[in-house]
Amino acid sequence: MRGISSLDRFQSEFDRRSGDGELVVLVLRVLLAQAVARDVEAARMRAELEEVI
Repeated sequence: MRGISSLDRFQSEFDRRSGDGELVVLVLRVLLAQAVARDVEAARMRAELEEVI
């Protein structure tokens, strides 16, 4: 579900911007947001695993 909302945000931002440099920055920001979300999820899963062990 998060992936879809990220794509929706990307599309709406892309529609508003026109420059190539801005597009690169936008893509990097989306990738960073996805990486942060994955890191948060991994930390949550590690914490759950520690509770089980």
